[in-house]
Amino acid sequence: SGALRFAYIQLGGLRVGLDESAFVTFPGKLGNVINDDVILAGGYRTGLISYTFTSGNGFSAILSLEQGNNVDTDSRYGYYGTIDDYTPHVVGGLRFAQGWGALTAVAASVSYTHLT
Repeated sequence: SGALRFAYIQLGGLRVGLDESAFVTFPGKLGNVINDDVILAGGYRTGLISYTFTSGNGFSAILSLEQGNNVDTDSRYGYYGTIDDYTPHVVGGLRFAQGWGALTAVAASVSYTHLT
């Protein structure tokens, strides 16, 4: 059976809908370091509201509120990947890109539901 992977509306830097987590996409996935088809990098399918700011001098920033997904976690450790109560996962990132390359940093605050 199939599953809807992407469904979002984007207006400028604002994106609302179903997409991959900004924690995975903003830094450019795993790049050439690790094969992200083999090793799970994080949330590949989540409901989100995100905004990306891009300046003209190579600086960009992202803030994303995300729902999470149980498929992206290992529940044998006692946690579900979806949000706990009404607190979304929060992802933020900064990037500076020039002709020589780019520096990117992302961070996330997650709210997991603990198995009882």
